[in-house]
Amino acid sequence: MPWFTHTVAGHPVDVYLPPRRNVHGDVLIYLHGLRQNRLSDKQPFLDEFDKHGLAVVIPWTKRSWWTDRICREFDASISAQRHLLENVVPFVQLELGVAPPRSPLL
Repeated sequence: MPWFTHTVAGHPVDVYLPPRRNVHGDVLIYLHGLRQNRLSDKQPFLDEFDKHGLAVVIPWTKRSWWTDRICREFDASISAQRHLLENVVPFVQLELGVAPPRSPLL
């Protein structure tokens, strides 16, 4: 499977690249839940990503709930929300050439 793990500002980010990206180059940013389940073994998701040519970026922030509050389990100096906005979105722009609104959150 075309999954890769990158490090963005010291934190892991999984990236999925479909066999063919859609003509718009859309990228989905998937915000994991509390249980931190990976999508790499969820074939129905992969089938839909491939069908629609969606690249997927999954930042990992532990049990932070994606809030703008410090969660020491994730990082003692930046909230998950700030990490997403200040680090992950620019990573998507730089590495995959896509800027909002072509990078929706799920």
